[in-house]
Amino acid sequence: MLTCRTKTTRIALLLALGLLAGCRKGPDPRTLERQVQDRLDRSFGKGLLRVAELSRKGHYAYREEGGKGRGGDRLLVYFNAELELLKDYRFSNWDQLNVGSLISVLGATPNGVRGVKPGGNRKGERIAVHGASAYAKSGEGWRPVAYLPAAREKKGAQTTDKDLLPYRRHLNRLGEIGAAFQKSKDKGDLDALAAGLEDAVARAERRLGRRQGWLTLSTGNPSGEYFRQGQTLAQVLTGAGHKARAFPSSGSLENCRLVEQGEVLFGYSQNDIAQMGFSGTDLFDRQAPLKNLRALCSLYPEAVQIVTLRGGPRSVAALRGKRVNIGGPGSGVRQNALQVLAEAGLQLRDLAAVHDAPLSQAMTDLRERRIDALFFTSAYPNRALYKMAEKTPIDLVPLAPGTVDKLRVRHPYLAPLELPANTYPSVKDKRLTVQVTAMLVAHRDAPADKVRTLLETLFANVPTLSRGSLQAYFISKQTALSGVSIPLHPAAKRFFKKTD
Repeated sequence: MLTCRTKTTRIALLLALGLLAGCRKGPDPRTLERQVQDRLDRSFGKGLLRVAELSRKGHYAYREEGGKGRGGDRLLVYFNAELELLKDYRFSNWDQLNVGSLISVLGATPNGVRGVKPGGNRKGERIAVHGASAYAKSGEGWRPVAYLPAAREKKGAQTTDKDLLPYRRHLNRLGEIGAAFQKSKDKGDLDALAAGLEDAVARAERRLGRRQGWLTLSTGNPSGEYFRQGQTLAQVLTGAGHKARAFPSSGSLENCRLVEQGEVLFGYSQNDIAQMGFSGTDLFDRQAPLKNLRALCSLYPEAVQIVTLRGGPRSVAALRGKRVNIGGPGSGVRQNALQVLAEAGLQLRDLAAVHDAPLSQAMTDLRERRIDALFFTSAYPNRALYKMAEKTPIDLVPLAPGTVDKLRVRHPYLAPLELPANTYPSVKDKRLTVQVTAMLVAHRDAPADKVRTLLETLFANVPTLSRGSLQAYFISKQTALSGVSIPLHPAAKRFFKKTD
């Protein structure tokens, strides 16, 4: 006969088990493992990666984008997995699915993947992944869905002097002006004041770096690949005992000008923009050529991608009479779009409407059918576009081989590229396009020892750089001279000659 204490213990145990079962929402580990394997097979093909081990690590309930009500109607399940290579594969190759694809397929982050080797992985090696998979309740089970959480609403947020006037300490008058702007409640004036002060401080810091002999790099927008790579590279250089600093910028055009003017030693730039600056053509046709620019190396490819919804135009020629986003004035995206359209026999007047929104807005416009196509030049897969493609089927418009040939003749820095099948979830076949390359550039008078230090540090620390930037996996001495469009710095020539 059970005693009262025994009964109480059993009841408590049953309650505990019930609570544990309630906490284990979503698919069981076996189902999760099967679904992860299916995602890998659909993207990379069967026979490349096997889920050798998988453990579920928890879940998070969230509300879907556009969902209403309180609480969560979706579930994000976290997992750790060991993926075994069933054959040799190099995730840093420019012409096949890469580590960015692996990260996107598994819902991981650059820091969530370990074991990818820049020189290639061998059969039998394992890659450790911390990933995530989103699910929605479906009858008695759970079906995989794209992870699109609703944006959090900020209620009652108040802007304070401390937030809006970060530079008050520099000058009392600026504090008075800023306070007046705040009183008028015109946030545009405050933003302009802050931007102007940030620019002044950046110029002063670049000047200080030049005087003190720092290794200075001009990068790009703080949300972009150039900035992430530059920040990490500067940290690695500083950790090795070299004073280094990476500065944000508006991108390739500004970087080329800053290097030309001697404001920084090094900068990131698309190879086509660097070539235009050096030759004084296209975007630089109304100013003196930037003859002090020198190349250090190529870093990774950036594909010209033309995106439509599934069922949209299937060729560049079919864009005639369509609404197309071609990127902002003066941008590399717009320049590439104009080049592609011209070689396909189209001018802007042949389009029904020309838009110049940034990528995030252009994707929204495409999804809501306010435009028919958008151009952008980017490393691939682009993470924002990948997430969109998980929910809204897209297609990539291929370039005709004849168009690619014409582009190569007229613009030698553009190289042909076949985007691999499954670069994006809804694009199942290869797509022919052209690519530019991201480069590091320097002033021709940059000291040889600093150039050598930068290049040695760059190529010796690819795994570290890859933790902050997916595209750093592409960095390799084997492709370091691919797409170089301007003369090499003498110290770079000697560096690659010694390491051949």
